[in-house]
Amino acid sequence: FRSQGWAAEPFDYGPMATPVDLYPRFSPDGRRIAFRRGANPTSDLYVVPAVGGEVTRLTTLRAEINGFDWLPDGSGLVFSSNHEGDRALYALDLDSRRIAPLGIHDASSPDISNRDGSLAFRLEAWRSAVAEYPLDGGERRLLSPSSGRDFSAATSADDATVVFASDRDGSSQLWRLDRADGRLARLTRHDSGRVESPVLSADGQRVLYLLRSRGRHELHEFDL
Repeated sequence: FRSQGWAAEPFDYGPMATPVDLYPRFSPDGRRIAFRRGANPTSDLYVVPAVGGEVTRLTTLRAEINGFDWLPDGSGLVFSSNHEGDRALYALDLDSRRIAPLGIHDASSPDISNRDGSLAFRLEAWRSAVAEYPLDGGERRLLSPSSGRDFSAATSADDATVVFASDRDGSSQLWRLDRADGRLARLTRHDSGRVESPVLSADGQRVLYLLRSRGRHELHEFDL
């Protein structure tokens, strides 16, 4: 409330399920507050009456949520998430809890005008590459550069192989680079999701990695 300046009031909405509740957003009619619960990359959306009370969980994504906003009529939310693998914008209907993709990829921080429903957002358009930097002071060099995003590199114990995740062919997959001749091979054929965090076995014959898809985190093993 405001009385000669802003003053804090206790807000009773029950015990916190996690120590992280973030980014409260009032509904257009001021009766509800939506917020993000949980730290990325395992967040979900919740709503609570503006006067406090019972918290209702809206999503079960357990994924990154990079911004959200109310629709002008208060019927739902638009949010940015990577629960299907790539970061994109989605619409959530509060009555049915149905989540629909908006077809806007690589976007975050949605903001909706209450007057005409116009949507503004940020296009990430970032790139990342796997680089090598000798600790003896040599020059940095890129390993198998592309126009896509390369990340989460792992090197074999004998230094002969580099395994990394990349979306260079339009999907998130695991790739193998032969350091001797520079040959590159795609290892996985996942239809959807995001591949990350490869780890090579001590003998260099197997790779453990994560696949994030539809709110799940799955551990996979690939036999080279």
